[in-house]
Amino acid sequence: MEKPGRIEKAFDVLQNLLETDRPYVSSEEVFRGYLFASFISLTTYYVVLNFLQDHEVNNRVSVKDVLFEFSKIRIKDRGHPAFSEIPKKVRELAEELKVENIMHKIWES
Repeated sequence: MEKPGRIEKAFDVLQNLLETDRPYVSSEEVFRGYLFASFISLTTYYVVLNFLQDHEVNNRVSVKDVLFEFSKIRIKDRGHPAFSEIPKKVRELAEELKVENIMHKIWES
């Protein structure tokens, strides 16, 4: 049997890892929005996967783990934007991926 191509892998990621399902929508606009959100999700998945592969940690850390851990970072506004306390696991993961200064880079842009 042939190895699945890139398109088949992308659909597999959409269905199984990103858990997209058959859209039950009532209008074309909603369907287009659903497709757009799915496309953004798929693009983000592959950007993170490529980053993990470049840093040779994709055998220890999954895309889902990275997105879940980094989703714990919150922004608080106390007159000026500031990040909440960064959880220890996120700090360790950021160090391993060599992105520990990412929060500073986000604010500078």
